[in-house]
Amino acid sequence: MSVPPPRHEPPGEPPAPLVPADPRALDDLAVLVSRAARADAGGAARLVAAQGVLAVWVSPLHGSGLPTVLGLRTVALAPGAGEQHLDVVVELAALADRLARRSGLGGDPPSGPLTELAVPPVDVGPGTAWAGLLPPRSGWVPTPPQEASALRAQAAADPRDLAAALARAADALGFLPPADHPDAGAPVATAAAGPWRRLSTRRGHVLGRRPLLA
Repeated sequence: MSVPPPRHEPPGEPPAPLVPADPRALDDLAVLVSRAARADAGGAARLVAAQGVLAVWVSPLHGSGLPTVLGLRTVALAPGAGEQHLDVVVELAALADRLARRSGLGGDPPSGPLTELAVPPVDVGPGTAWAGLLPPRSGWVPTPPQEASALRAQAAADPRDLAAALARAADALGFLPPADHPDAGAPVATAAAGPWRRLSTRRGHVLGRRPLLA
């Protein structure tokens, strides 16, 4: 079953702040958002919170004639936040601003065990069509793993090729370990589900499919 399109509701009561189980996860999320904004200036992120997990989707590569490639990072929410449901598309710039100004519970400085992230206002732009085309949640079949070094070399190929596009996105979002990192030689897990392909590392996932009209 595919993730449903986001609910673009009119402005109203702002969503409740998100409280991660580990506040350090917001540091990683800030890096992801920064990298995604470099790859997709003026872009957006889709935030989906359900069952105690926040999924943050970005799209470093999309457009006419190109595959749709998505980046995904998940954040466990604090106990008690499991009933929180959220599904919005927000500007990357607004999300980066909220991450830079995140606060402790009740607005205090983020020095305590829990930190909250205010959700930006929903602001869907014309370039966010990818947000309604998310991959399936199930049905993924493992495929042969790949080496990070090989993926970096592949990233220089034509981005109209799905494999090259996935590799380029994984590198751009910082999901591939640096060449001098202890994990540099670890294989990158891969999987397929119908037309979708996925690369997975400890840092996050990239998922993509060829253009629908290709």
